[in-house]
This record gives sequence, structure tokens and C-alpha cells, in this order.
Amino acid sequence: MAAPRILPLGFIDRTTNGDAIIMLTRPSDSHDLRPETPVTLRSRSTRKTPAMARVRGLITSVGYVTATFKVVEINTTSHWPEGEQVLRKGIPVYQALADSFRPDPARTLSKAQADSLSRLAARYREITRPRRTRAAKPSQPPRNGTTPDP
Repeated sequence: MAAPRILPLGFIDRTTNGDAIIMLTRPSDSHDLRPETPVTLRSRSTRKTPAMARVRGLITSVGYVTATFKVVEINTTSHWPEGEQVLRKGIPVYQALADSFRPDPARTLSKAQADSLSRLAARYREITRPRRTRAAKPSQPPRNGTTPDP
């Protein structure tokens, strides 16, 4: 049986000094989300190393479709590349258990929700996939070697 999926609270949109702004997965979460809500994320190195980082944070503010969190603790593996950013755009952020790097299991998706999200993701990939276009025939230059006037 597949491991249950936990719905991310959101995805990092941009970072500032020790803070990150996330776009909420479900904007309706902004009604229930409060400052001091614990969050967590895992980040893999962008280089060809098996380096991992874990981050714990706390929500500091909530907007209509965004939330901001401050970093409380970063835990990296010993071979995390020096100077590489842990917080990057697009990384999923999860609501966490208090004082933990573990995501809150209360946000586990049901099978129906997971199937629905899989269909939406497949449709999104289909819509945003680059399309091949037919190459237009190149226009032929004038035979006398001059260029046409505009």
C-alpha cells in the first residue's frame, strides 16, 4: 500500500532574511491559520550530492493567499554544500507537529483527494506542455539580391 500523502500548506514563493513567503495550497486555509503555527520542510541539494536539509519554522503573518514564516531551526546533513541556500522557491512547506520536523498527519489526504490532485496535475502538465509548431517556410530573398523597402 502506498504511503499516505500529506497536503502541503503551501509552496515557497520568495525568501527574505530568515523568512519565507509561501503561496497557500488552499487559500481557505488563511481563515484558520494563525501566527505561531509550526511549519516544516525538507530541501534537497541542487548539486549532485545526496545532501538534505530540514527546516522548522513558525508562521508570523497570514494574508489572503499567502503566509510568512520565520526559520527557527535548520538541520543539514554533513555534506550539505557550503553556501547553498536551503530555502528556495517552489519547495513545499507542511504544517508541523509542535517543536518537530514532522509534518502534521491531520493534513493527510484521503484516497479520493489524492486521486483528484493526480488528475489535476496531469491536466496541468498537459496544458502547460510546450507544443511543437510547424516551422514556417522561410521567405525567399528577392532574386536581384536587393532587400525590399519597408
